[in-house]
Amino acid sequence: GPPPPHDPVGHPYRVVAPGAGPPALYADGWTAEEEVALMDALMEHGLWAWKAVADAVRTKSRVRCEAHYWEVYLSRPTAPLPDGSVLL
Repeated sequence: GPPPPHDPVGHPYRVVAPGAGPPALYADGWTAEEEVALMDALMEHGLWAWKAVADAVRTKSRVRCEAHYWEVYLSRPTAPLPDGSVLL
């Protein structure tokens, strides 16, 4: 028959302990929800409105939002996309 939709033996699963909180996606300290909030805020407010972006993200400062965006999205060879090969 057809192969399964994914190979459970070769999949890089990670067990997250209960109560450990959501795992990081591209950088330590940034959850997937925060990454989405950052991208949504950048789309709404623009690249240079870091105060408004941070207010929309709600969990990170203006400085942390800007530094994270430049580090994860613009300073990697895959810019302007994050490097999916380095998922945490």
